[in-house]
Amino acid sequence: STWIRRLLPPQWREYYRNGMVNPDNKDHQLLLSTHLIINMEEFEGARIGDLAGLKRVITQESVTERKAYDMQAYNFIRHASFIASTNNRQCLQDIGGNRRFLPSSIITLDYRTPVNYEGIYAQAYALIKEGYRYWYEGEEINELNRHNELHRMKDPVEENLLVYFRKPQPEDYCIKWMPAAAILSKIAIYGKIQVNRQTIQTLVMSLEKYGFRTRRNRQGSTEYEVVDIQNDEVDKGFK
Repeated sequence: STWIRRLLPPQWREYYRNGMVNPDNKDHQLLLSTHLIINMEEFEGARIGDLAGLKRVITQESVTERKAYDMQAYNFIRHASFIASTNNRQCLQDIGGNRRFLPSSIITLDYRTPVNYEGIYAQAYALIKEGYRYWYEGEEINELNRHNELHRMKDPVEENLLVYFRKPQPEDYCIKWMPAAAILSKIAIYGKIQVNRQTIQTLVMSLEKYGFRTRRNRQGSTEYEVVDIQNDEVDKGFK
């Protein structure tokens, strides 16, 4: 947090904020216009249900809100940039993709060398004026997603799916087509996973993420092509 605060020169430190942002809080929305850097400290504590709203705020270009005691709402330009800090390397939770985040592991920090703020901000301004492309495209996004997998905290449903099931290989003959609920039933028994709407959703997203083939059965339900890993194979995998 100390290093992040020093990204701003001393005369701008009042425009730094430390703490998580609630997308549904009007005052927090206005912070996007009144601050320059918002550090979401202890980012790994964010609930997965809050991430969708957080992603929306991160990409928001303006804020339309009514300030306290004002009679009408106004449109405020978004100025704030977001950064997060955590002591946990595996801090990303979203199984569906985390391309809005770019984790970096910091080993040491130099607090003694004076920062040339004028030079740094002059260089950044020059790059913007030259049309520097600061966003990711094409294969860069795929590379970012691969990098972010190293920092993603996998859900127990996802991990147990890969323990008890796998995608078929050409030489396999014990192939099954199973609905997600049936797959989850086995995972629930052996992996001590609760069966509910959220775990079903996580399982479906995991099956899609790892490319399990699908088909529609006669009842119109979606089935997944899997190989059911037997218990002796599971035990071998842990040795």
